Amino acid sequence: MTIVICSNGGSSIMKRSIAVGEFKARCLRLLEEVRSRKESLLITKRGVPIAEIFPFSRERKGAREELKGTILFEKDIVSPIDERWDALS
Repeated sequence: MTIVICSNGGSSIMKRSIAVGEFKARCLRLLEEVRSRKESLLITKRGVPIAEIFPFSRERKGAREELKGTILFEKDIVSPIDERWDALS
């Protein structure tokens, strides 16, 4: 098992990673670890990520909460701008 450090927009996140063959051999124990630690587990095949397992949570966030801080709202995106342009060229 390895620890992968993922860069996410300037912040780093440490994730546990395991090869698919090792996951297959230790599946039930690893699923229990994901549940108890409340940490995800990245499964790889020849070093390439193929799946990620997350702990189950009944607490579902709404779409607004899930996207909070990830969307840039502009003021008015449908009004015409002062710049002229030719759509046919």
